[in-house]
Amino acid sequence: MHSILEDILKYKKDYVKQLKSSFVRDLSMERSHKKSRFFEALSQPGLSLISEIKKASPSKGLINPDFNPLDLAHHFEKGGSSAFSILTDEPFFQGKNDYLMSVNKVSSMPILRKDFILDPIQVEESYHIGADAILIILAILDVDQAQELIDKAYELGMDVLIEIHSEEDVACLRKLSDVRIIGVNNRDLHSFDVDINRSLHIKETIYEEFPGCLFVAESGYHSVQQLDGLSEYQFDAVLIGEGLIKEPSLLDYFK
Repeated sequence: MHSILEDILKYKKDYVKQLKSSFVRDLSMERSHKKSRFFEALSQPGLSLISEIKKASPSKGLINPDFNPLDLAHHFEKGGSSAFSILTDEPFFQGKNDYLMSVNKVSSMPILRKDFILDPIQVEESYHIGADAILIILAILDVDQAQELIDKAYELGMDVLIEIHSEEDVACLRKLSDVRIIGVNNRDLHSFDVDINRSLHIKETIYEEFPGCLFVAESGYHSVQQLDGLSEYQFDAVLIGEGLIKEPSLLDYFK
């Protein structure tokens, strides 16, 4: 069955080809902070919040008609967020690199670039636009590809949120070295359906295998009761996007 994911990956492969022909490498570029603060921000006691700055999605269409990344960043930062996740995919999520760059200029909060990263050139691009961390989705990579992206990010001083969705992803995760942050996503990548128990089950399965790692729960959180459940399962952080738009009072949980 044809899926949205197949369309996204086809586009990203073309994007990588274009980027390789146009990207100007300048890894000596000065950055306001040499070392990522993303891991540190999520390491604080209690459940940390990664607030997602997201305009749209393939499954829901336009999520926030009044979308303004700077206003959202200011609101989320005041609300107790520990970090931002910013969508930069344009055709499918209506994101832009400019959104990340503009937020980075006005906020000192660490930023995760959320995109479909397939090639080290995209890691370099992430560094240049100001990301503190990148998302790596194991379901769309083999072990060698994932390790190459992780190593490149660490070389540039960025953190990596390694995202898993399934037992197959867990098998891949076990073969990687220097894993520091694991994101467990409740969303099925092919159907985009959400099962809120997915993250709880997978974390319980692998927690003891990755001592010292941070665990982040992703997708589908809309209530205080769900957040309490994550705290009970000792998640270090939760990534929430649409939930903060629909239920603004969720921010009170993190103040």
